[in-house]
Amino acid sequence: DEPSSSSSSSSPLYQNNEQQQSTARMTYGEIMAYNDARLCPKHLLTQRAIQSFMYLLEECRDPHSGKWIEDFLGLQNLGNYHGTAAINITKYPTWDTVLHDMMQQPNDKIIVSAKRRGRGHGGWSKNNPYLEERWVEFKIDIHPASIVHRLLPVREQLAKEFERDLDVVGIVDEMIMDSYFDKLRDDESGGQQEQQQHQQQPSAFDRISYATMTNITEFQDGGGSSSPFRRGN
Repeated sequence: DEPSSSSSSSSPLYQNNEQQQSTARMTYGEIMAYNDARLCPKHLLTQRAIQSFMYLLEECRDPHSGKWIEDFLGLQNLGNYHGTAAINITKYPTWDTVLHDMMQQPNDKIIVSAKRRGRGHGGWSKNNPYLEERWVEFKIDIHPASIVHRLLPVREQLAKEFERDLDVVGIVDEMIMDSYFDKLRDDESGGQQEQQQHQQQPSAFDRISYATMTNITEFQDGGGSSSPFRRGN
């Protein structure tokens, strides 16, 4: 089957150029406040929770709810976006306002059109000119309050991962700085042989952060698995 969907009600959409125009009229203090909100870890946590939840919906064969979320936010291909401030900070100034707004939305229906078996499927001849493609339409109910209720546990899991990962990032940063100053001391006190070795290895410090963050999931408390979006990153 080849399903396609369309929403039966309009959703509040926004364009990125509208945000750019609004920031162009801001004062310096307003721009700094906007930038702080754009880089707020709580905003990023909510955004990542929505993206990870959409990934789970896709895996559970419910891409229609994810499409409704994209239409509600006015974003396309949100699951493939890697960065901050995907959600409109001007419209949703705090991390939870987007969830409150989503919960207040009325129940919706998505009309899905799927190709039925025939013309090249199930023993039918695909070259028969008298056989036409057949489509069937059905409705899928969307309950925004239920979506938020299912989304919050995803955000909770990500929050725990954020807390643990930030601790690891701090430790790894200190190790990187230590390795950097150790290499500087070795360069100052080393001979020609060590200088040749450094020329072969141009890195100014030990690149351990990637390997550390990759392997940390093997030592999680309780043996819990990593969230899908974090593992994808």
